[in-house]
Amino acid sequence: MGIKQLGGVFGRNPTFNDVTIEGQLTFDGDIDINSDLKIDGDLDVTGNSDLTGALTVRSKQTMVTSDLVFDNAYGVKGKLVAGTEVGMIRRNASDQVAIDEDGYGAKIGFGGRYDFAGAGDFTVGIGNVVIGTSGKGIDFSATAGTGTSELLDDYEEGVWTSEVGGTATYGDNTGRYTKIGRQVFATFDLNITTIGTGSTTVITGLPFAVGDAIAEGVSINFYDSLATNVVELNAYVINSEIRFRSMSAASSGLTDLAVLGDGCRVTGTAIYTV
Repeated sequence: MGIKQLGGVFGRNPTFNDVTIEGQLTFDGDIDINSDLKIDGDLDVTGNSDLTGALTVRSKQTMVTSDLVFDNAYGVKGKLVAGTEVGMIRRNASDQVAIDEDGYGAKIGFGGRYDFAGAGDFTVGIGNVVIGTSGKGIDFSATAGTGTSELLDDYEEGVWTSEVGGTATYGDNTGRYTKIGRQVFATFDLNITTIGTGSTTVITGLPFAVGDAIAEGVSINFYDSLATNVVELNAYVINSEIRFRSMSAASSGLTDLAVLGDGCRVTGTAIYTV
C-alpha cells in the first residue's frame, strides 16, 4: 500500500491533511473525519456508521450519473446531476417527512403521493393503504372503551344471489352486501317467477353465516303477490338463511306461513354479525 499526503503529524496518533491511498487501507480502531470524505470506488460497511456531516455516494450508471445524499437537514434523497430531484425521502418546508417517487415532480404536502404531517397525520394522495396480512388492520385500542376488540381488520363489498332452492325460477334477483369488521349489511330483491319445489318460507345464499347461530333481524321493505294473504311480514337471519314469519290476521301472532310462491316479490335488508 502506498500513502501520499501533504502535511500532518506522524506518530502514535497521526493526523493527515490531503491523503491519497493506493491499495487497501485497514483500521483496527475508530476513524474520526471532520471534513468531507469522498470515495470514488466501492464502500463496504459491515459495522455501524455514525455520521455528523454529509455523506455523498456517487455511482456512475449508463447514460446517467446519480447522487445519493444523506443530509441532516433534508433526510435521504436521490437526484440527477442536472439537479432534478427524484426518489426522495426528505423533510419539507412544512416540517413533514416527504416520500417522492422517480418521475413525479409533486412533493408530499404539496399534492404529492404520501404525507406524514408534522402533527402526525398520514395522507395518501394517490393509491390505497394495503393491509398485506389477514387479520391485521387499523387498531383503535388507544381510544376509550371496554370492548373485546378495537381492531378494524376487514372491509368488503360485493353481490350475492338470494335463492329458495329446488326448481324455482326467478325474474329480477339481485343482492348487495357490505361487511365492516364483523357487521354485515345485505340487501336483497327476490322476484320468483315459479316456485316449483323451492322453499315457501326460507331464502338461502347469504354471503356470510351468522355468528354463533344467533337469530338477528331483517327489515322487510316491500312485498307483493305473496302466496298467502298476510297483515304483517317479518323475517330473521340464522345460519346463512333468511326465514319468514307472518301474521295472517290482527293479533294472531307470527307463524311460518307459506308466503313465497309464483310471481311474488320481496325486498329487504338483513343486518347481522358474523
